[in-house]
Amino acid sequence: MRIEAKIVGFDKISERLAFEAGLPGRVLETVKAIACVPESDPDLVGSYPLDGRQVASIAAAAQVSLDPGRFDYFLEADEEEHDAG
Repeated sequence: MRIEAKIVGFDKISERLAFEAGLPGRVLETVKAIACVPESDPDLVGSYPLDGRQVASIAAAAQVSLDPGRFDYFLEADEEEHDAG
């Protein structure tokens, strides 16, 4: 099974999902280390809150543009798409 990760951002006032971005698989291990994902969760089952420093580090590693102060960010697994085949 291939693990995919995404960063989600929730509006700080309404707490509604306001941002979602997939992360390239090539940075998965780096991103998991930055987010302090424990070895007991290799499949990224949990949802991990990210502080501003972590958001900035993940943005740099994944080469994506993120504003650390704009949302409350979390690292989560991305649902894999399956062919109906």
